[in-house]
Amino acid sequence: MGKIKSISSIFGLFAFASLLFVAPVKAQQQIQILHRPIGAENLPHPGNPISLLATLTGTGSVNLDVRALVVSDGRFVEVPFKKSFLDEYDRPVYQFDFVAPLTDMSYRFILKTSGDKIISSPRYEIRRKCVPKISLASFAAPKNPTEEERIKKLVREATFLEKDIRNYEAAVKLIEELQTIIIPNKKTEK
Repeated sequence: MGKIKSISSIFGLFAFASLLFVAPVKAQQQIQILHRPIGAENLPHPGNPISLLATLTGTGSVNLDVRALVVSDGRFVEVPFKKSFLDEYDRPVYQFDFVAPLTDMSYRFILKTSGDKIISSPRYEIRRKCVPKISLASFAAPKNPTEEERIKKLVREATFLEKDIRNYEAAVKLIEELQTIIIPNKKTEK
């Protein structure tokens, strides 16, 4: 009996010592996707670039397979992240760039983990209160305009032309991005 007590006390001492010297096992944190949705009033003009940010908690990696699933004006688009970085709290932030919709869009972010598990954010929806005018500017000159009417007309034309230029610039940027995807070795000149 004396041998059994000494063996069990040695085993107990060993178990206690191993608890002191072995680092505690950290419980695996649950990864969550955080996002601050934008309001319809903050949507840019249709066709112009828009960026959405998704922040992950429970991980510090900026190289995960995070995507945005977007339905924009009834068309489905899967958008990979454009860039990723760490915020001021060392949380990974993923940026998604695409074009603003004409009327509405809904989206969610998904993360595919190593074990084929998918983590999803809630679904976000944005609907414009009214459909913006997207036709190109056209100008009709009034007969015998006063000086004030001429100035108002010039200001209105300048505003319309400014929107047209932004739309053309967004279209050129998209075409350049498509060229780099279709023809990977071609460098776009600026």
